[in-house]
Amino acid sequence: MLSHLKTLLQKEDLTVLLNKASEATPFDILLVDLPAEDTEAGFRLEISETPQTEELSLVQFFVGMGAYESIDSRIEAELLQAIGLINSKIPLVGFVYNPKLKWLFFRNVLLLSTTEIRDYQLKETVWMISYLVSLFAKTLSVIGSGTESAEEALAKHEYGKVML
Repeated sequence: MLSHLKTLLQKEDLTVLLNKASEATPFDILLVDLPAEDTEAGFRLEISETPQTEELSLVQFFVGMGAYESIDSRIEAELLQAIGLINSKIPLVGFVYNPKLKWLFFRNVLLLSTTEIRDYQLKETVWMISYLVSLFAKTLSVIGSGTESAEEALAKHEYGKVML
């Protein structure tokens, strides 16, 4: 499925690289450079597949969005509040902050048929993730840095009235 998705995304003018399984990574990963809009550098989407049966696979979409090594519990609470508000309103969940790792990321998993691959579903999932990460990365970064509270940062966001 990843080889097929690589071909689809190349036709969408995205930069993609398929890393084959190795000792360091026991599964194939498709790396997709997402277009940058509000950030100096774009984000990298990592797509991996875990076969479940002969006809079904779990496909994971993952975008690392930054580490917050010196974040305190008050800022973590603000970040988690913002993520909860955002995730409750977006069509494809989810933004995640892992307090143990102190890492912000976007992760989504689809259960897909391996016998009836729907190209549009794969492409639209990638484009929706690209859009959502681009839309909320700056706001979540501001909150994670402690510069603004969740309420302040979301109030300034173009969809702030929907989020609050």
